[in-house]
Amino acid sequence: MQAKFTLLAVLAAVASAAVTGERGRLGCGTHEPTPEQIEIAKQLAEQEAAAANATSGEFSLAAAATINVNTYFHVVASSQTVANGYITVSNLDHLHPSM
Repeated sequence: MQAKFTLLAVLAAVASAAVTGERGRLGCGTHEPTPEQIEIAKQLAEQEAAAANATSGEFSLAAAATINVNTYFHVVASSQTVANGYITVSNLDHLHPSM
Protein backbone atom coordinates (compact mmCIF):
# COMPACT_ATOMS: atom_id res chain seq x y z
CA MET A 1 0.00 0.00 0.00
CA GLN A 2 2.78 2.43 0.92
CA ALA A 3 4.64 1.62 -2.31
CA LYS A 4 1.54 2.48 -4.35
CA PHE A 5 1.16 5.78 -2.50
CA THR A 6 4.84 6.64 -3.03
CA LEU A 7 4.60 5.78 -6.73
CA LEU A 8 1.44 7.85 -7.08
CA ALA A 9 3.10 10.82 -5.31
CA VAL A 10 6.16 10.62 -7.60
CA LEU A 11 3.99 10.42 -10.72
CA ALA A 12 1.92 13.39 -9.54
CA ALA A 13 5.07 15.44 -8.94
CA VAL A 14 6.48 14.58 -12.37
CA ALA A 15 3.17 15.37 -14.09
CA SER A 16 2.89 18.64 -12.20
CA ALA A 17 6.39 19.71 -13.21
CA ALA A 18 5.71 18.82 -16.84
CA VAL A 19 2.48 20.82 -16.93
CA THR A 20 3.77 23.97 -15.23
CA GLY A 21 6.88 24.30 -17.40
CA GLU A 22 8.04 27.90 -17.44
CA ARG A 23 4.91 29.10 -15.63
CA GLY A 24 6.15 27.35 -12.49
CA ARG A 25 8.70 30.05 -11.76
CA LEU A 26 7.83 32.76 -9.34
CA GLY A 27 8.20 36.46 -9.95
CA CYS A 28 7.43 38.80 -12.79
CA GLY A 29 5.70 37.31 -15.80
CA THR A 30 7.42 39.54 -18.36
CA HIS A 31 9.96 38.23 -20.84
CA GLU A 32 13.67 38.95 -20.68
CA PRO A 33 14.62 42.21 -22.44
CA THR A 34 15.67 42.02 -26.06
CA PRO A 35 19.18 43.11 -27.10
CA GLU A 36 17.61 46.27 -28.58
CA GLN A 37 15.93 47.12 -25.26
CA ILE A 38 19.20 46.55 -23.40
CA GLU A 39 21.02 48.87 -25.81
CA ILE A 40 18.40 51.60 -25.37
CA ALA A 41 18.68 51.28 -21.58
CA LYS A 42 22.47 51.68 -21.83
CA GLN A 43 22.06 54.80 -23.97
CA LEU A 44 19.61 56.31 -21.49
CA ALA A 45 21.99 55.55 -18.60
CA GLU A 46 24.82 57.29 -20.49
CA GLN A 47 22.62 60.34 -21.11
CA GLU A 48 21.66 60.51 -17.42
CA ALA A 49 25.31 60.23 -16.39
CA ALA A 50 26.28 63.01 -18.81
CA ALA A 51 23.52 65.25 -17.46
CA ALA A 52 24.63 64.54 -13.89
CA ASN A 53 28.22 65.49 -14.74
CA ALA A 54 27.05 68.70 -16.41
CA THR A 55 25.33 69.85 -13.23
CA SER A 56 28.21 69.15 -10.82
CA GLY A 57 26.99 65.67 -9.99
CA GLU A 58 23.64 66.85 -8.69
CA PHE A 59 21.14 65.66 -11.23
CA SER A 60 17.45 65.61 -10.55
CA LEU A 61 14.97 64.22 -13.02
CA ALA A 62 12.32 66.37 -11.35
CA ALA A 63 14.32 69.47 -12.20
CA ALA A 64 14.79 68.38 -15.81
CA ALA A 65 11.12 68.61 -16.74
CA THR A 66 7.65 68.64 -15.29
CA ILE A 67 5.29 66.06 -16.71
CA ASN A 68 1.73 65.00 -15.98
CA VAL A 69 0.94 61.31 -16.16
CA ASN A 70 -2.66 60.16 -16.38
CA THR A 71 -3.03 57.37 -13.85
CA TYR A 72 -5.78 54.79 -13.86
CA PHE A 73 -6.49 51.99 -11.44
CA HIS A 74 -9.03 49.25 -11.07
CA VAL A 75 -10.80 48.43 -7.82
CA VAL A 76 -11.70 44.80 -7.24
CA ALA A 77 -14.44 44.44 -4.62
CA SER A 78 -17.09 41.87 -3.88
CA SER A 79 -19.81 44.55 -3.93
CA GLN A 80 -20.23 48.31 -4.14
CA THR A 81 -19.97 48.78 -0.39
CA VAL A 82 -16.99 50.08 1.53
CA ALA A 83 -17.24 47.09 3.87
CA ASN A 84 -16.54 44.80 0.91
CA GLY A 85 -13.56 46.75 -0.42
CA TYR A 86 -15.26 49.26 -2.71
CA ILE A 87 -13.70 52.74 -2.92
CA THR A 88 -16.06 55.70 -3.24
CA VAL A 89 -15.32 59.05 -4.87
CA SER A 90 -15.26 60.66 -1.43
CA ASN A 91 -12.58 58.12 -0.41
CA LEU A 92 -10.50 59.17 -3.40
CA ASP A 93 -10.99 62.87 -2.63
CA HIS A 94 -9.78 62.22 0.89
CA LEU A 95 -6.67 60.38 -0.35
CA HIS A 96 -5.63 63.04 -2.84
CA PRO A 97 -7.73 66.22 -3.14
CA SER A 98 -6.26 67.25 -6.52
CA MET A 99 -7.43 64.10 -8.32
